[in-house]
Amino acid sequence: ADRMYQQALKKNPAPEWKYEILLAMGRGEVAREKYGAAEKSFRKAAKAATDPVMAASARMYIVQGHLDRSRLREAIRELEGIVRDYPGTAQSVQAQLMAGSCYEAMRDRKKATEAYRRVMTSAPQSPFAAEAQQSLMRVMEAGQ
Repeated sequence: ADRMYQQALKKNPAPEWKYEILLAMGRGEVAREKYGAAEKSFRKAAKAATDPVMAASARMYIVQGHLDRSRLREAIRELEGIVRDYPGTAQSVQAQLMAGSCYEAMRDRKKATEAYRRVMTSAPQSPFAAEAQQSLMRVMEAGQ
């Protein structure tokens, strides 16, 4: 499959196809547990994306790779990059919520609280806001 994807990329496909091919290559690398190569493919997919939602989605695969390997600091760094690079997208709000969860798992209640509050203020009507509120209450209760 990888050879087929490489050949398809050499034919200079349309941006939306290039994006899909690169995502498929990245998922294949994840399946082979080659996370460095997977991250490269996902970053290339983000650059090939035709809109911010697609680019943020590609980068969320990178986050998942870090989470799968319990690399919370790296996941947070990528999540904060998504928040910074794609403001106003649902992925940005989701990334902020996930960063809060990572901070919480690392027992950094202050940063978790800040992340959850940012979700609630930036997207108060989103489903992520309700989850952030519950998480915030949990963090506050744990701090007492």
